Amino acid sequence: ELKSVENFNICAKIKNLKLRKTDKKIPDRLTIEEIEIILNSIDYDTKSGLKGLAIFALLYDSAIRVQELCDLTVNDLELNKTPFTVFIANGKGSKKRIVPISESVKNIILEYLKVYNITEGYLFLNKNQKQYTRKGINYQLNKFYQLAKSDSTDATLFTYDKIHPHMLRHSKATHMIENNINLLYVRDFLGHEHFTSSEIYTKISSKKRDELILETSEILPLKKQKTFKEKENLENWLKSTTLNK
Repeated sequence: ELKSVENFNICAKIKNLKLRKTDKKIPDRLTIEEIEIILNSIDYDTKSGLKGLAIFALLYDSAIRVQELCDLTVNDLELNKTPFTVFIANGKGSKKRIVPISESVKNIILEYLKVYNITEGYLFLNKNQKQYTRKGINYQLNKFYQLAKSDSTDATLFTYDKIHPHMLRHSKATHMIENNINLLYVRDFLGHEHFTSSEIYTKISSKKRDELILETSEILPLKKQKTFKEKENLENWLKSTTLNK
């Protein structure tokens, strides 16, 4: 039996075995072009469209987690200061942080607050005037994602059947790295405690990186490639000289 004294040492050794390290999976993310198409496809002249735009834009711009978004209150917004910020009072691990947001997103939020006449309480409420759940936010994002896909003339731009809120966080972090933002700032922006949590974004292949590699390869002094016939003639000549020796 496992509880017997003679098996205690075996169980202790098994418990102390180190797990093999594996590479972290590259997170799903959207391109900047996809983000732009989605935001531009939302009809914010309607109330529901304006709310959807505010949710989508704030999730991407601030890279906050979906539960952090659900928990946001009007008092967490600092829109009268520069830079404009959002206060995350209850982040992952009960940590607090302040996240800057762009002026364009600030204006979207202000318009949303005005149209919905929201002055206190949770920033986003569902149709039942209750706090949004993760499932509710996920539904909102996919509604507008599918709309953008159906309106797009190039279906190849959209690589996913569905998206999830955390993809916007991954997307923002990736785009920051691609724009040469220091990993230290990316880590603090995301609210990561360790660099290892943020380093995954440095491994994601980007169009910019590929372009730089191609530009570098083009400056190499490579000679004109021989044609297949030229190679065949060269090989025959080599064979003949070898046989003659």
